[in-house]
Amino acid sequence: MLAVYAVLELTKSTRVKCKSLKVKARLITDGKANVQVGEGSMKENLQKLVTEVGKYGIELTVYDTRPLNVIDPAPSYISLLEETSGAHVFRI
Repeated sequence: MLAVYAVLELTKSTRVKCKSLKVKARLITDGKANVQVGEGSMKENLQKLVTEVGKYGIELTVYDTRPLNVIDPAPSYISLLEETSGAHVFRI
């Protein structure tokens, strides 16, 4: 979640100087939100961030590092990233 926040903040500050800037971000993640940004639940916060990513036209590519054939009870938010921002997701 912190990486998405950092990309968004960097885009906002850079767009002040160059409005036509196109941003492409690559995230390598297991989809677990380890750092809370803002108030509310992790899912709500990530939903807001990812909605802004779409609003700023950031092209997001996610490399999913979740291990195959392993049961992990912790939630992964990769599908939220994909559905909300239109991110391209690749399993590695």
